[in-house]
Amino acid sequence: MAAKKALVLGMLGALEQNIGDKGLNNRRELSAFVVSNEGMDATSREGHEVNLNSLQATVDDTLTMMLSSEDFEGVTFNDAQMNAARSIAALALDPAQARASLDNLKAVSFSGQGSTIEAATLGVEDIVDSNTLAVEAYDGQATNNAIYFSIVHSLMAATQDKFGEAFFPTITIDPVVAGANIECEYTSLYNEITRSISGEADAGKFKKTPIVKAVYDNDLFGTDRNKVTPVVRAENAAVILGNVHSYVVNNGMEDITTAPIAFGKAVSLLGVSQTDGQLAKGVMDNTDALDRRLVLDKVYMGLTGSNGTDDVTEYFSAAVSMLPHSNFTYSTQDHHKDLSLTFNSKHISLVTGTTKTVTGAASAILAQLPANHTVKLEVALHGDANTQSGDIKVFGSNISIIEIRDAAGSVLPTTNSDYAAIKAVVELIKLEGYTVEAYRTNSNMRTRGQLITTDRYNQIYTVPLRTGITVLAPLNNATGADNDAARLTSQITYAGIKTSIDAVKTLIEFTDMLNNVTNNGVDSNVELMGVGRHYVDAYYREVALDVSANVDSIKSKDRLADIKAVLVNKIKDAVINMGTISNYNIAHNIVGGQMGAKINVTIGTDPKTALYLTGGDKSIDLGDDYIAEVVSTPNVLMKNKIIITFAIKGSDRNTKANPLNFGQCFWSPTITTDVVRTVNGSTSREMTNSPRYLHVVNLPVVTVFTISDIDTSLGKVTQNHTTV
Repeated sequence: MAAKKALVLGMLGALEQNIGDKGLNNRRELSAFVVSNEGMDATSREGHEVNLNSLQATVDDTLTMMLSSEDFEGVTFNDAQMNAARSIAALALDPAQARASLDNLKAVSFSGQGSTIEAATLGVEDIVDSNTLAVEAYDGQATNNAIYFSIVHSLMAATQDKFGEAFFPTITIDPVVAGANIECEYTSLYNEITRSISGEADAGKFKKTPIVKAVYDNDLFGTDRNKVTPVVRAENAAVILGNVHSYVVNNGMEDITTAPIAFGKAVSLLGVSQTDGQLAKGVMDNTDALDRRLVLDKVYMGLTGSNGTDDVTEYFSAAVSMLPHSNFTYSTQDHHKDLSLTFNSKHISLVTGTTKTVTGAASAILAQLPANHTVKLEVALHGDANTQSGDIKVFGSNISIIEIRDAAGSVLPTTNSDYAAIKAVVELIKLEGYTVEAYRTNSNMRTRGQLITTDRYNQIYTVPLRTGITVLAPLNNATGADNDAARLTSQITYAGIKTSIDAVKTLIEFTDMLNNVTNNGVDSNVELMGVGRHYVDAYYREVALDVSANVDSIKSKDRLADIKAVLVNKIKDAVINMGTISNYNIAHNIVGGQMGAKINVTIGTDPKTALYLTGGDKSIDLGDDYIAEVVSTPNVLMKNKIIITFAIKGSDRNTKANPLNFGQCFWSPTITTDVVRTVNGSTSREMTNSPRYLHVVNLPVVTVFTISDIDTSLGKVTQNHTTV
């Protein structure tokens, strides 16, 4: 406390001298200027801006000079504290004028990320009430002190203890606004929609999905809307084999029932692929064409045989797109839009007892044959297509048995009885149809493809005025620089303790709420305050950890290291799960622009658990991908708890709200008044300040450990001796 008081005393003296030397302590009109300068002519505005810049530069220079002196070596202040000192300076020149100007407050720029909202209160009306300021006894000195006291108070009080700053880094907002508006921008995928004449609401049809939450979503990103997919209809039953295998796919806009194309049939691939949604916009015409990439996808085969009771026909398919010569190539002659196919493969097989039908069912025909025998088939196809017309025709030239292997992998001779039994059935297999991987060219812009948009979300926070503190001094002992420094130091200490306590309370309240809305799990659709929800899924895990049940060291000298290992291993596993399941790792790489950068992990606990966790080397290693910071607080709310979340560290940590950082504390500087008041016949000198701040959470991703039996684990370990 003595060191803090000395620093306060030194800054008060330096500020009074430097600001007074420039005559800036008498520019009371600046208080009104920073609140509202509407209607002011350009010359007056320019003059006030010059004086305001001079005042703030003087504050900066003075504080920098103080911190560089040998007397205060090692003392540092973050950006939030420096911003707080600068922003309160002009306002504190005339507290009464600032109060009078409250009715005309307008929104101004927020020093952090985003904008601000219109102010409703400055806090001065609660500090300077209906009692008249008594200045005559001090010749104006008492009100003059407001600027120096306010600057020093704002500088030193605009921060919390290490625990609070780790979870909620302080960000200073302008003292003449009511709060802050965090603007969050993200890119979303959404559906192309058609409006209904019924007037039904359309918002739900867009189905917007933030891209960062769907980076590895195969359904969203794996769908090409210009892909050609034959549609099963009564009109095309002769060429589209719905009887062989019909199934449903989604092209990103609608569900499509599709089926293989029959071998030997000339088919307009573009014609049979027109969906209901596309037909509603008009039938395809000569502006539509096939892309030059055309590849066989699957070959469908039919096998007729006995299921043990009756003769049935079953259908099988073989994926061939990865096999050689499955692609259509340029024709060596004829039209330049012609493509040719010459496919021959000896790598298609059926396995008795294993190969399933196209519906995924076990084959009743193959089940009648010797089990686990592999039948290798040779399949030859040829065909042609034209990208301009969209026509295609593929012939099933040949399918025949090459060899049959038994369960041990040995090739059976043709004279083998199992060979003969299998051959008699499988040689009846026929080539039925095929599917292709094909795409429409989009030169006519018929298909828009996947749609993306940039969305902005605003989260408004109003920063409340908190309970203040007044330091009284009797008139016969009210003056003197040393007394002033002592009283101001008490004010600063109070503010720091109060904000630090509220940081812990907010943390605990949020984890309880998150547990409730996620049911101790993960939820991708939950609506929470905090802009981080647009990038991650809400995630909460609560784990009860009995340390004694996990410690297995035999020797007492190894026990502390074992306790640390138990805690660190459990935390590391929790961090890995937390980052992957919540989508934080992906968001960190993409949104944070920190591809491959280490992820910062904040670990909060009580002092005792922190000592066991960090061990003798005062550190914790979670691996190459993470940087861990362990912070502790004696607050009873954190006793036997470990709370883990993520943080973003950087030079703008105390100036910008980051959606991937757990939270922040919005702090608004307020005026520290120094007045003489007479209440109920008693006159005293009062130093008063009411802080304004709010702890907010951005990132709904938390793991909580409840720790038990650390003390028990330090005792003797019971050994089980079993006679062998």
